[in-house]
Amino acid sequence: MARPKTRRPRAARASRPRPFPDITTVWRAAVRPDLVGTLLVVLAAAALAYLLPPLAYLLPPLARLLPEARDHVVQVLGLHAFTAALGIALLGLLMALRRLRWLRARGRHVAGLLAALVFAAGVLGR
Repeated sequence: MARPKTRRPRAARASRPRPFPDITTVWRAAVRPDLVGTLLVVLAAAALAYLLPPLAYLLPPLARLLPEARDHVVQVLGLHAFTAALGIALLGLLMALRRLRWLRARGRHVAGLLAALVFAAGVLGR
């Protein structure tokens, strides 16, 4: 008597590794809060280095060719260009450390700080 062929269960067939990841796996890896937060901190550090002329030599040559853009940003935002860069760095740090609940728990403080910044921009003429 011949033995019947044994079938592998469906789960075993489906668990073979794929030759390349699907788009949802790549998307989930790209938008992790710690990765996005780290990118925001790096972006804010680059913005601060770009806004401060003595630190401009740290940037690539393309950024050195655009001093008019820096002057325009500072002309439009004034001193709050630095405040915006520091705010982006703080938000990125909170995202990287996964402490965004801190912002929700202290929503009144954050709203008060934003209102004070708007008031200061009005007083300073920006």
